[in-house]
Amino acid sequence: MVYIRPNSKTFSKWTSYKLDAKCNETLFVPRGSAYSFYAYQDETVVSYKVDNYYNKEAEASIIWNDRTLNIDWRNDTPIS
Repeated sequence: MVYIRPNSKTFSKWTSYKLDAKCNETLFVPRGSAYSFYAYQDETVVSYKVDNYYNKEAEASIIWNDRTLNIDWRNDTPIS
């Protein structure tokens, strides 16, 4: 999860969580955050809920290997 609120002290900081089917945990991603995931297993299912209707104008993306963020994906050879 990357914090993307420009006026926040945590702007451009990231944190990661490892979720798996055995623990059956859920991760809450608040507004002002971007999220992504890395699947460690084939046929992984990811589901999520949102707090508003889809808004095409609000859509944005961040490249997975952004040098400013320098996210540690814990994999040296990802398939993008």
